[in-house]
Amino acid sequence: MALNDITITGNLVYDPEFSGGNGKKSRAKFRIASTPRHRDPDGTWVDGDTTFLDVVCFASLAENVVQSLGRGSPVIVNGRLQTRTVERAVESEGRPTGETRKVTYTTIVAASVGPDLTRVAIQIRTDKGAGAVRQEEAALAEVADVMERDAQVA
Repeated sequence: MALNDITITGNLVYDPEFSGGNGKKSRAKFRIASTPRHRDPDGTWVDGDTTFLDVVCFASLAENVVQSLGRGSPVIVNGRLQTRTVERAVESEGRPTGETRKVTYTTIVAASVGPDLTRVAIQIRTDKGAGAVRQEEAALAEVADVMERDAQVA
């Protein structure tokens, strides 16, 4: 495990945005909100400060996220932190002041994303890939051939 690995739970702030296709790598991005909660001495639940983090995922993970999750979904995200710093123009009353300031963006590059089962129950559905379907069809054809030959021998 690297030093910049992170696992966080939260809720999707908006539906995942998908991009890719036509020869480009599939990509999905979304934002999660994570709000810690604790009980006061009187037993009342109190919300802490909310942390918002952007998440990006690629390939089949991106496709599955877009198909499976939506705004408000409780999730667990595991991945690595990635930061980038950019210079932004400072504005006053909607006009550039000529000054700049550094802004740092932090993103999680997801290795895995899943539902938070402490807060929701789900039923898992798996889709067979094209390769698995072809192998299954070939195996069934082979069984049918063997059964046909055995029936002719008897």
